Amino acid sequence: MKKFKQLLALTLLLATLPTFQVEAETANRDLGKYILAPMPDWYKEGFTRGHLNIPVMLKEGYSRLEAIEIQNQMKDLLDQNPDYLAAEKTDQGASLFQNHDAMVLQALQQAIDKVKKDKYFESGFVPKPLKEHEFYAVFDMDETLLVHWYQSGEKGKAYYDLNGLVLDSILRPPLISPDYVSMTPGWEKALLEISKIPGCQGVLVFTAKEDNASHDLIGKLKIGGKPFKSFLKGVFSRNHLVRDNKSVKLSKDLRMIDESLKHVVLIDDNPTRVFPDQQKNLRELPKYNADVYLNSKVTGKDPVARNFFEKLLPTVVRELQDSAKYAQAQKVSFGSAFYPYSMEASAERLTLLEQGYTLDQAHTLLRTRPQLFEPVFYVPAGGKLH
Repeated sequence: MKKFKQLLALTLLLATLPTFQVEAETANRDLGKYILAPMPDWYKEGFTRGHLNIPVMLKEGYSRLEAIEIQNQMKDLLDQNPDYLAAEKTDQGASLFQNHDAMVLQALQQAIDKVKKDKYFESGFVPKPLKEHEFYAVFDMDETLLVHWYQSGEKGKAYYDLNGLVLDSILRPPLISPDYVSMTPGWEKALLEISKIPGCQGVLVFTAKEDNASHDLIGKLKIGGKPFKSFLKGVFSRNHLVRDNKSVKLSKDLRMIDESLKHVVLIDDNPTRVFPDQQKNLRELPKYNADVYLNSKVTGKDPVARNFFEKLLPTVVRELQDSAKYAQAQKVSFGSAFYPYSMEASAERLTLLEQGYTLDQAHTLLRTRPQLFEPVFYVPAGGKLH
């Protein structure tokens, strides 16, 4: 009788297993709604697969930071999968996402579990409520804090700051970075000074560099004699770039750092890497040209070029100091105080100077009367323009 009961129990258990498997498969398939369709073949940026529909995830209760971190970890898992890499090499990667392949869905589920259950965030960023004048300073890497793609490093140690690095790659066209890096002059002093500005809650890095190359490079840098990574409040890299439903350009969405966009500024040489409505948070920096700068530094020739590049980051430090001081004194958000230095305000700022306003007067106008420069699109009652 005992054996019969054991056999009956085992039979009942086995009978339920297919149902559980079907339910698990169905649940896994439901994750497909989070996956954006791959970009068309004509779009050649090369790392546009595997992006998630962030607005859909927000509606289902994920925070923006969670959703983008899940995307990052899903892509990391796939990048470590030999079968996925083999598919990418034969141009089959897009179909895996288009068809919601089990390999992709499994990586997505693992990423969700790591973020939601294990509370693991590769970026290391932990958001917190900020006071009006407080802010985060976010720096791009390539052509902003450093250059990894330049020629004169081949001349020897006088022409680079680091070598022996994990190489960066761009898939289309296939490009591999050189094995050396030149840091933008004064980078260490500038970041240390920024971190000490009253109201600064930390410095972060957000780069379109390949994830492994980014973390390897950061791991080899020191600031103030300590590891650069321990200094940073967060590191976001290529797999954290996002797409919306319409945009074809992968972007750095600063809302995952500060949803209100009142407390974050991005210093970046590439304005195409931010959504248009976040240009008020962008301090566009001229590209650091390592070949020109290093030639002027080593040869002693072209002091104009050397002076220009050595003053790039100190200029940014002064702007952030001025913005923080104004925000605290006037009890306004850091974003409002920083506005005159933003890309969005650059045309108005230049025009005011050309009209005879002093720099201080121009900044006051931009800070106190931003509506002067932002007309509202008006549609009369009935929705018809006359």
